[in-house]
Amino acid sequence: MKNKNLYSVPLFLIFTAAATAQHSNCSHGDAPNAGQTAGAPTVQIPRTAAKNINLQTSPAAERMIYDSITAIGQAENIPQNVEAVSSRIGGRAMELYVSPDSRIAKGEPIAKIESLVFGNPPPTITIFAPRSGVVEKLYITKGSPVTPDNPLATIADTSKIYVVANVFEPSVSRLKAGQTAEIKFESFPDKIFTGRLVKFSSALAPDTSTLGAYFEVENPGGQIKPGMRAVFRIITGESPAKASVPQSAVLGEHGNHFVYVQKCATDMMYERRYVAVGKSDGRYVEILEGVRPGEIVAVQGVYQLQFMPAAESENGHSANAKTSVETEKNPPADKKSYIGNLMWSALCASLFLNAIFILGQFRKRKDGGL
Repeated sequence: MKNKNLYSVPLFLIFTAAATAQHSNCSHGDAPNAGQTAGAPTVQIPRTAAKNINLQTSPAAERMIYDSITAIGQAENIPQNVEAVSSRIGGRAMELYVSPDSRIAKGEPIAKIESLVFGNPPPTITIFAPRSGVVEKLYITKGSPVTPDNPLATIADTSKIYVVANVFEPSVSRLKAGQTAEIKFESFPDKIFTGRLVKFSSALAPDTSTLGAYFEVENPGGQIKPGMRAVFRIITGESPAKASVPQSAVLGEHGNHFVYVQKCATDMMYERRYVAVGKSDGRYVEILEGVRPGEIVAVQGVYQLQFMPAAESENGHSANAKTSVETEKNPPADKKSYIGNLMWSALCASLFLNAIFILGQFRKRKDGGL
């Protein structure tokens, strides 16, 4: 019996620890961590629901938050890249090789002109494109008269284009040549173009009190057309934020902002946590208090998390604060599982020790019989 007692304590502790470890993968306690709002509800989302709402997460991280100006405007050709083509002789257009809005390469023919000089046949000349681009305007038709004073066509090189931002007067002092802007067009809502500020209008527009800021944008495929409307985010400065999250992660308003922090990835549990926000640049929001760098927050499907069922904690309290009477009558599944594992561990330990004791008695009798 002495040996039995000697083995029972460590073996019982081993089996008990094994049972407890099954429940310790995630912390489900009610006590809030540092920076956590006491009583903030925790929700648990089924994996099928997470897929349906396209739930996505991202860590809070140190990032640069950009100071910016928002403006609207539109695209227009760069005047130096637009050229009018004319004939050096008078006559009439015998052939046309282009049409309005067609693309043409430098050196390709535009039209054949028959001279007014007498001859049989009259002499002709061919007019070629002086640059590559788009035939924006065609002023002649086949057979129409041609004079050196009137252009035949206008060709615009649109590989680069101006996008002009209309900046309100109070923000003009923050503008400097060389600044960049993120530009989005209504025609391409999912694409961001980058422009560089190259010049300003000479005066404010009297009807809107705005100044034209000209951003040069690369446009090799000619996607951007003159007249397209655009929204600008002009970068005027930057500052570091020790903790920031994507703008889509933050819900609430009027100082009551909150995010959903991943509490347990295995159980798909998310805790609603109120935060103090700082600067925002439209993409990221600085978190001054409430979330630490490295913590995982939900960034997509966030709105739907508000309507997910409350998760139950170890002592049976849900995010809706069930009463202790309800908890005793309906113990949570986690608690049942924990108690069950503990009882099974104790039973297994007892059976194991009895087996050792019986084996020891059998060997004693056998040795005594010899």
